[in-house]
Amino acid sequence: GGVVLALAGLAFGQDWLASAGVGLAIGGLTLRALVRIRAERARVSLHRALGSSEDRDRVFARLAETVGRVWPHDWIGLVSWDEDGLGGSVELESGSNAPAPPALTGWLVREAESGLDSIVAPGVELGREGVAVALPLRRDNSALVGFVVVTAARLPARHVELALLDSLDEIALALATRPALDEPAT
Repeated sequence: GGVVLALAGLAFGQDWLASAGVGLAIGGLTLRALVRIRAERARVSLHRALGSSEDRDRVFARLAETVGRVWPHDWIGLVSWDEDGLGGSVELESGSNAPAPPALTGWLVREAESGLDSIVAPGVELGREGVAVALPLRRDNSALVGFVVVTAARLPARHVELALLDSLDEIALALATRPALDEPAT
């Protein structure tokens, strides 16, 4: 917007308008740089939380704690997803005021195949206030294996959203269950 304003000021010979446009453009670029820096810090924190090869319970607990530091939330849960895509169950959770399982599952069934990197719903859809955000967890072969669902009073700040989306594959690898190999027949 600032660049357009500066160009309009130059085109019409209005130096004050061009100066205001340049100021807005510099301010916008500065804000964008700050968001990127904060997003990188949050991504590094998420990476540290997911980085070890400990059991899923501990990794999930560290993820919940890390997300809670950058985005205050009421509840966070790991929902494992059935292979047929028609439902799932909450495996791990942290916080209070969890959404009712039928409402949570119904919402995820409707949105599971949307292909979006994050699924957002108003809390009313889950019988609560605020918002709910689901991050789909996929295996290397793109098979949907679960969701990390967060319920909060409001959406995350832009830098937190960028960090979560950038870390989505790493979260999936750390939390998704591995497919069981069939025993060879003897």
